[in-house]
Amino acid sequence: MSKKRKVSSSLQRQQSKRQKLEAVKGKAKTRQIGTDEKQKKMPKADSSAKPGIFTRPDYKAALEKASSGSSSKKKKPKIKSRFFKEVPNTLRDDGPSDKDIAEHNLNALEMATIPRPEKVSEQHMPSLLFRFTMAITALSESKLSFAAAALYIVLCNLLSRFLLVRVATAYGSYNVEVNVSGLIVGEPSTNKSPVFQKVLERARDLISKAKKQGSEKTIFDTEKEKIQRKEARKKLEQAQKIRAEDPKKAMEFEAEARSILSQAENTVSRKNFIISKCTLASLVRKVSKTDDPLLMVHEEAGDLLKLTQKAGDPTKEFYIGLMDGNSIENYENAHHEFDTAGKRLSILGAVQPEVISKIVISVNDGLIQRFPIIAYENTVSEQKITLNASQVEKNFETWNKVLTNLTTHPEKRFEIELTKAAQQELSSLKNHFGTRINDKQTHTILKGLFGKRLSFIVSIAAANAFIRNRGFKDLIIESEDIKLAARYAELNEEHFKIAFGFNEVTQEKRALELLNRIMFSKFAKEKFTASQIAKNEWRGFKASTSVEELLNVLKDYKLAYQLKPAATQDGGRPTVYWAINTDLLEN
Repeated sequence: MSKKRKVSSSLQRQQSKRQKLEAVKGKAKTRQIGTDEKQKKMPKADSSAKPGIFTRPDYKAALEKASSGSSSKKKKPKIKSRFFKEVPNTLRDDGPSDKDIAEHNLNALEMATIPRPEKVSEQHMPSLLFRFTMAITALSESKLSFAAAALYIVLCNLLSRFLLVRVATAYGSYNVEVNVSGLIVGEPSTNKSPVFQKVLERARDLISKAKKQGSEKTIFDTEKEKIQRKEARKKLEQAQKIRAEDPKKAMEFEAEARSILSQAENTVSRKNFIISKCTLASLVRKVSKTDDPLLMVHEEAGDLLKLTQKAGDPTKEFYIGLMDGNSIENYENAHHEFDTAGKRLSILGAVQPEVISKIVISVNDGLIQRFPIIAYENTVSEQKITLNASQVEKNFETWNKVLTNLTTHPEKRFEIELTKAAQQELSSLKNHFGTRINDKQTHTILKGLFGKRLSFIVSIAAANAFIRNRGFKDLIIESEDIKLAARYAELNEEHFKIAFGFNEVTQEKRALELLNRIMFSKFAKEKFTASQIAKNEWRGFKASTSVEELLNVLKDYKLAYQLKPAATQDGGRPTVYWAINTDLLEN
């Protein structure tokens, strides 16, 4: 080998060693950069967007900051994870793709649509009543909120047969009827019917027993019925004599006779006060034959709620009068007048969320406002209530004693009062709801809800007092009873908002539904206006203002964009166009 060739080979070997050495040093520097960056704060979400929502510019800025400083050449830190999380631990060379970010934000919206109503606890009711609630929940394998709602509705209805609550004011006092109604809102698989069955099981047995014991008329009942029938006969005779001269007066005498006979027939049937779903004609007859407040169990209340969409419907007005208990008129049809004035009815109903969503536009209706208790299904899995057999038996022994006292027939209704401290607590709540009603930002529908809140709280407080006192002796409503009732009312307000669409979760759920509609329409790949969407007349999206509100929700999640409006030649208001994030679409 020549000398020249040897020198050339030596130079090549030295150059190769230098290149390898520089490569090793370069790798060490790159590793050092990555280590330093792990200790730095990673990119944050766009402050104008929803929590956890990210955009591409945020990520690029973070990469530029991470790759500067330690080396003369800017090197991008490495990323191991594919998806860009809120506080990622590592970075990838090219970062998540635009499609990855879009998928992340879509997932955030989907998670936000899951309703998470507050759970019932001992903070909302007396401890003894909460133990009843847990026992019902364990046996029916259902939800705590469902059991609590059913228990309160049954308790208040039975208590209203015995008592009124007198509430003092600066100008006198007024009485509150304690019977309340409510709806359990859940999917078919949430065991709503077993809750009804377990709550009412013992009550039905006791009522049946009381009915058999009272099936034979006493001497007093027999004599009373004879007198009433004789009086009714006189009225009919008077009507017969003056029919030709004064038909109107004759009809009045007949109505009086019919009312007297109805009272005579009521002697034995008065103990039937829990009824199932029935026709209007059947309900009218049952109401007219008893002075007891009836409890209607309506396991499919969808048909009843559809009455909210009929303005001025006489059937709806009849239900409202019964649920308030202050109707001053009897029910009349073409042939008869029934004694229904002043009679009372409470409803324990169940309905599916889908049915509720169809009548949301009528939520300000007076009939809906007569359901102060709303128990909405918590779709997030609850911890299963597990009680051993002895605990359940002990709880039900106490519950049976409560029902035994409440299913006997009262001699006469009496009044209970509030302590001074309880009265002050109620006055404070009155001011609180008055402030919320006067607030311009409070929705009209919620104002209607708050307007009836005091009587609802008093009714629940009466049930709390009865459970705490273990009976009627020296019964009085104390401050703690009002406080627990107010907390339960606050929980119900949250459930009401979720059920009827007045919370962010429902807005975001509707925004997600609108997004799905758009993605499978012609607007998926072209710009559009809110009015164009409304003209499609998709169910629930027929108003342009409502569509625009939902598009702004999608904008917060970076799933839709508002295009910059072009200037108009005539100087008028520019048309606002929108577009869906195309990274959501399949290639």
